[in-house]
Amino acid sequence: MQRIQKNEFLSVNGVAKILNIAAQTVRDWERKGRLRALRTETGTRIFSRAEVEQLATKQETRKAENQR
Repeated sequence: MQRIQKNEFLSVNGVAKILNIAAQTVRDWERKGRLRALRTETGTRIFSRAEVEQLATKQETRKAENQR
Protein backbone atom coordinates (compact mmCIF):
# COMPACT_ATOMS: atom_id res chain seq x y z
CA MET A 1 0.00 0.00 0.00
CA GLN A 2 1.27 3.46 -0.91
CA ARG A 3 2.02 5.71 2.04
CA ILE A 4 0.19 9.03 1.92
CA GLN A 5 2.26 12.13 2.55
CA LYS A 6 0.48 14.36 5.06
CA ASN A 7 1.13 17.58 3.12
CA GLU A 8 -0.45 16.17 -0.05
CA PHE A 9 -3.93 16.21 1.47
CA LEU A 10 -6.15 18.66 3.32
CA SER A 11 -8.95 18.29 5.84
CA VAL A 12 -12.38 19.85 5.35
CA ASN A 13 -11.26 22.83 7.45
CA GLY A 14 -8.03 23.16 5.48
CA VAL A 15 -9.96 23.30 2.22
CA ALA A 16 -12.41 25.82 3.67
CA LYS A 17 -9.57 28.08 4.74
CA ILE A 18 -7.83 28.01 1.34
CA LEU A 19 -11.06 28.62 -0.59
CA ASN A 20 -12.44 31.11 1.95
CA ILE A 21 -15.70 29.20 2.31
CA ALA A 22 -17.53 27.47 5.15
CA ALA A 23 -16.65 23.89 6.07
CA GLN A 24 -20.24 22.87 5.33
CA THR A 25 -19.84 24.25 1.80
CA VAL A 26 -16.82 21.97 1.32
CA ARG A 27 -18.95 18.99 2.39
CA ASP A 28 -21.76 20.09 0.07
CA TRP A 29 -19.37 20.49 -2.87
CA GLU A 30 -17.99 17.02 -2.21
CA ARG A 31 -21.49 15.56 -2.12
CA LYS A 32 -22.38 17.35 -5.39
CA GLY A 33 -19.14 16.26 -7.09
CA ARG A 34 -17.45 19.65 -7.33
CA LEU A 35 -14.63 18.36 -5.11
CA ARG A 36 -13.41 14.78 -4.81
CA ALA A 37 -12.60 13.41 -1.38
CA LEU A 38 -10.89 10.30 -0.21
CA ARG A 39 -11.77 8.75 3.12
CA THR A 40 -9.31 7.68 5.76
CA GLU A 41 -9.72 4.40 7.60
CA THR A 42 -11.77 6.27 10.19
CA GLY A 43 -14.02 7.87 7.57
CA THR A 44 -12.53 11.36 7.65
CA ARG A 45 -12.68 13.23 4.35
CA ILE A 46 -9.34 14.27 2.89
CA PHE A 47 -8.86 16.32 -0.26
CA SER A 48 -5.98 16.56 -2.71
CA ARG A 49 -4.03 19.75 -2.04
CA ALA A 50 -3.23 20.04 -5.77
CA GLU A 51 -6.92 19.81 -6.74
CA VAL A 52 -7.92 22.39 -4.13
CA GLU A 53 -5.18 24.78 -5.22
CA GLN A 54 -6.30 24.37 -8.84
CA LEU A 55 -9.87 25.25 -7.84
CA ALA A 56 -8.61 28.25 -5.86
CA THR A 57 -6.75 29.50 -8.94
CA LYS A 58 -9.90 29.16 -11.06
CA GLN A 59 -11.89 31.08 -8.45
CA GLU A 60 -9.32 33.89 -8.39
CA THR A 61 -9.34 34.07 -12.20
CA ARG A 62 -13.14 34.32 -12.29
CA LYS A 63 -13.12 36.94 -9.55
CA ALA A 64 -10.57 39.05 -11.45
CA GLU A 65 -12.55 38.74 -14.69
CA ASN A 66 -15.76 39.84 -12.97
CA GLN A 67 -14.05 42.95 -11.57
CA ARG A 68 -13.14 44.24 -15.03
